[in-house]
Amino acid sequence: MLTIVILPLFLASPEPPSAKALAAKGDAYLEAAATAERPLDVLLSAHTSFASAYLVDKDAAYLCRALDVTGRALRSKAFADEQEQKFWEETRSEDLERLQTDAVKHERANCRFTAHGSPAAPRVALID
Repeated sequence: MLTIVILPLFLASPEPPSAKALAAKGDAYLEAAATAERPLDVLLSAHTSFASAYLVDKDAAYLCRALDVTGRALRSKAFADEQEQKFWEETRSEDLERLQTDAVKHERANCRFTAHGSPAAPRVALID
């Protein structure tokens, strides 16, 4: 009888990480990418962390961060081959599609789209 009570405790899955914890991991990966031998591998981990944070919290800001990671990867031009470059280009397209879907579904603007799903006006920043 005791075995029946203890077994479910061993089989119970641990508490899933919070969106904030996942985003913190993403930030750590971004820092590590700056000095990594294969930065694109580390950037992929950062992207996965931010995308996972979105799945947990449904906050589009996390998807925007994931999109920023794809932009960083594409600007790095550190691709091993054309296939790796194509992977990052497709990932960027998927991120944009998810952001547009999120904007329309939740009727809220995000970093790239208005609440109706149309492209947001470009943001201009002055750096002094």
